Amino acid sequence: MAVGLATVHAECNGSGLVLLGSSSPADLNLVTNATLSPHFKHLSDSQKTIILNAIHIAITDANGVSGDRYIKLARDLFKLIHIDIPLPSSQTTLTVLTTLASAFSVVPKIKIWEPFAYTSGGYVNANISITELADLFENIKFGLKFVYTDTSNTVITKYADITALTPPAWEKSAAASTRMAVNVSGFTPSVATIPSENNSAFSFTRSSIAMSLSTNLLTTFGVSAADVKATALNHLSVIAYVGQITNYGAPTAHSILTGSTGQPADAVFVKSGTIDIGFGTISNQDTANNAETYTVNDYGWLGDYTQGSDLDSGITIVVTT
Repeated sequence: MAVGLATVHAECNGSGLVLLGSSSPADLNLVTNATLSPHFKHLSDSQKTIILNAIHIAITDANGVSGDRYIKLARDLFKLIHIDIPLPSSQTTLTVLTTLASAFSVVPKIKIWEPFAYTSGGYVNANISITELADLFENIKFGLKFVYTDTSNTVITKYADITALTPPAWEKSAAASTRMAVNVSGFTPSVATIPSENNSAFSFTRSSIAMSLSTNLLTTFGVSAADVKATALNHLSVIAYVGQITNYGAPTAHSILTGSTGQPADAVFVKSGTIDIGFGTISNQDTANNAETYTVNDYGWLGDYTQGSDLDSGITIVVTT
């Protein structure tokens, strides 16, 4: 066998093969490569569909034997995902922030419409399978983002993971529906209008989120009602993310999902000026000689019966919020 290095070429969406080098491994950055990056697309100018880029890798080994591999890559996928529920169109006023049901009427599902893929003839429906969808979303996780103002007027952001440990298979809709644009900022569409793009297409949904509507919102983020400033706007958003969420900290990167009517999946809460107070216990301080715990309309007594002590004439009030 001849000794030598493999020659590696690559192309993106029919760009023509570009020499990467004669080394192993041969790294290709599809964002910074000056020749290939203009061909690496994320979505069309209508912002209504994911683009699957056709990547062709051609290798010739030291013996002159050639091989090709074709893969399909989406760009910035975590920014291009819909969620299948409507969210409140106006802020919701709550005396005390309570459960996730305050924001969601159902446990949401992840949703995308039929992606487009590049072929030699242009961009066409990818005709992606359920198995291929699972492969595409393998490293995407889902979470909640809670942004609130505390009583010291500091805006605090916390995150919680709600990714299903073993999500079920994707479900394909029985009929086509109107595509909704992805609501992302700072994104310049990288593909001009695609002639074959229809306003309606088949959609796919998946129960990728694991949460109960009865889950306490504040407990999820380690926050008490007393921590939240009254009358401030507080946001609860559903996000797609990459990386890890640890101790409510931000993941490596995340994006708020797009709601079913095209708006960000973001619910707004306002805590009113009064909050409910939960009384824990009221009891006599002298638990040794005059121990008594009171409930509503209970009777009891105190007295100055122990010289030099204030316990005999005091009560202890424990309050929980």
